Amino acid sequence: MAQTPIMQFFANNQKVVLTQEKVSMPGLRSFLNKLGGESGSFVGIFQCGEERSGLLLFIFQGEPYAAAVYNEGEFRTLPLDQFPKESERLGRKGVLYATNPVLFKLILVVTQCQPSVVGNGKVINLESLLESLEKGGKEQVLLLKRGGELNLFYFRGGKLADGYFSDPNRGTRDAAGLSEALLIYAFEPGPPLEIRVYEDLQIDRSNESFPIPPAESEPALAVLQIQLGNRWIEKGVDKEVFILGRGIQSDCVVDDSSVSREIVDDAVALD
Repeated sequence: MAQTPIMQFFANNQKVVLTQEKVSMPGLRSFLNKLGGESGSFVGIFQCGEERSGLLLFIFQGEPYAAAVYNEGEFRTLPLDQFPKESERLGRKGVLYATNPVLFKLILVVTQCQPSVVGNGKVINLESLLESLEKGGKEQVLLLKRGGELNLFYFRGGKLADGYFSDPNRGTRDAAGLSEALLIYAFEPGPPLEIRVYEDLQIDRSNESFPIPPAESEPALAVLQIQLGNRWIEKGVDKEVFILGRGIQSDCVVDDSSVSREIVDDAVALD
């Protein structure tokens, strides 16, 4: 199944470190605890739901920071204390992404802040807008959307400092190359280009508590945690003989060429 633009954006700009076949808040907490000393510096976003809509949990320094709802590329805040209940109610796959602090902030800005400029490419002259951003010399965020694609750009001191495209083939870390890629994307033929500028970048940590439901005592399932490079996969084990591998007959199918058709090595089962 082809990924939707919003899922492409998350997958292309972040690194998957944990996949849960079904969301488990105790399992997420267990994973963060297992990071040990590294959890204090961990910055990431936990996503769960369907392809076009779902929930986001922002994790800063190993602890829940804020939550949001996304739907068709639009974001809005969600009270943090509602996330555990809502995520488990969905009963969907959960993915934890490790991200960098800049992208973490950009998505939070889009979620929590109101844009100062909203329009489309037919009304707003993008080149003139970029010139005004540079002259303003401020810290600002530019959002460009076309056909559902989400693209975010960070300006520091009026200069384009960083950018994140839904299409990974457009990305570049070079400032001059990034500016060129931005303009090429903006003036390509296609659906109307939506433009938003955020000048107020004040983001807030949620004041609500984050209650994690206790693990069920009956029935108690072991959780198999498999490490593939820097990525982890979680799978509940409900049978005595449990097979994981690339073969379709496996209880847990792992789409990774480094894994045999049937293998259980390097897997840790936690009660």
